[in-house]
This record gives sequence, C-alpha cells and structure tokens, in this order.
Amino acid sequence: MVHSLVSIFAPILLAEAIYDEKANEPWVKPGTFYVLLVLFSANVLGFGRLLAPSHRPGASYCLVEASIIGACLWLANRVPGPRPATAETKPGRSHLWLYVASLSGMLATMVVSFTVPALPVPALAKVVVMLTFYLAFLGFLHHNRAFDPGLDPLSKCALASGIISFWILASPLMALAKGNVGPFVLAGLMAGLLASVPKRLRKGLAS
Repeated sequence: MVHSLVSIFAPILLAEAIYDEKANEPWVKPGTFYVLLVLFSANVLGFGRLLAPSHRPGASYCLVEASIIGACLWLANRVPGPRPATAETKPGRSHLWLYVASLSGMLATMVVSFTVPALPVPALAKVVVMLTFYLAFLGFLHHNRAFDPGLDPLSKCALASGIISFWILASPLMALAKGNVGPFVLAGLMAGLLASVPKRLRKGLAS
C-alpha cells in the first residue's frame, strides 16, 4: 500500500508539477511500453528470484503475480482517464498547508504501519486499522484535488514533497539500520531537488 503512494504516485505527481505543460500527454510510446512491460515482468518473475536465492516462491505465487500484472494492464486500458481540465483549478489551501498536511498524513500512515502489526490483536483487526488509515490518507489527497488534472503545479509539488519528505527525515534512521550513509546522501540530494522545484515553478509562473 505504501509503495503505491511513495514509489508510484508521489514521483508521478512531482514530475507532473515540474513538466506541467506535458502532464496530460502520453509519456511512453507504445513500443517503449511493451519493452518496459517485458523488463518489469522479468524483474518480478525472474531477476528478483536470482538475486535473492533464499526467497524462491513456488509456481503458484508466480502465476498470481502474473495475474495481478495482467489485471492492472487490463484496468489501465479499460478505465477512462481523467478529463482534461477546462480551466486551471484554484488551490483551496495554501501550499505550505498542503505540504505539512501531506507530511503529517504520511507520518501517521507509517507509524500505524509499523506499530499495529506488533499489537496483540487479531490479524484481521490489524489489516482493518491499517487499511482505514491508508484510505483516510487517500481521502485527504482526493479532497485536496491531488488526482485532479487541473491542479496547479505548486500544489502538486507541495503534496508530493510532503509525502517524500517523511523519508528524507527518516533517512538517518535508515542509514543507521543499514550501516552506511547511502540513504542519508540520497536524502540530501532529494531535499535539494524538492527545495529547487518551487523556485523554478514560481519563476516560470512569473515570466
């Protein structure tokens, strides 16, 4: 669940903010799409098993993974995309508020994700609690038009930056846990990028 926000949604939202003029255009040509699909499938069904020989699920798990990939592809082709906005959507909240709120939502979601599994309660209850917080965060994003194609670039940047900033703030703990400074260095580079994007966007709006 978390990866759907952190690894997929937030980077796409940030890229749409940076390249707002092309946000509603296809970014991948059909030929490139099929190449990426083959590479992705090979990674999920093959490379990951070779790199982690101690983790070799049976054929049934591979079939389930392939079925999920196929279902996602089917949905991507069948579900209509968002309609282009006829006019730019005005932000309902300040960019600072959106940033702080999305950072707080990501923090709450991760605290729940780490603490609830350790509680002495039935597994179903744990799943319900974690799903509730996750869906509440999605509801917040939807309420603040994060999925609206007409959302202004600075608001997109604020929402994406709040989600990503949680991991920047957590980077010292991750670096300590991994025993290297890699996460900390990457977090510093990402923080510099997030700080530069609003300046670039405001400069573009002013010109």
